[in-house]
Amino acid sequence: MNIDIVFVTYNSEKWINKCLDSIKKSKYDLTKIGLYFFDCASKDNTVKLLEKFRIKNSNKFNEIKIIKSNKNVGFGRGNNKAFKHTKASYVFFLNIDCEIYPDT
Repeated sequence: MNIDIVFVTYNSEKWINKCLDSIKKSKYDLTKIGLYFFDCASKDNTVKLLEKFRIKNSNKFNEIKIIKSNKNVGFGRGNNKAFKHTKASYVFFLNIDCEIYPDT
């Protein structure tokens, strides 16, 4: 079973590492997980950190996609726009300021 995780980011640099580190500790097969980030025109290092994560971890996950918006379209619309890129049968919407347990 494959699953895609959708995130909306906006000036989220202070949460990204903890959230993504918690996902990397998952007991689930990471190669069956796709990560989809929709960034709402962050003005901090959010996109830079996401791109660094993608480069370092692209071989561990099924897919890591960063969708950049030139304006803040809001949380709901950002989720909907990212969702259109997903491919898995199951999609999990996760806030970037959350951490998950390994057995999630």
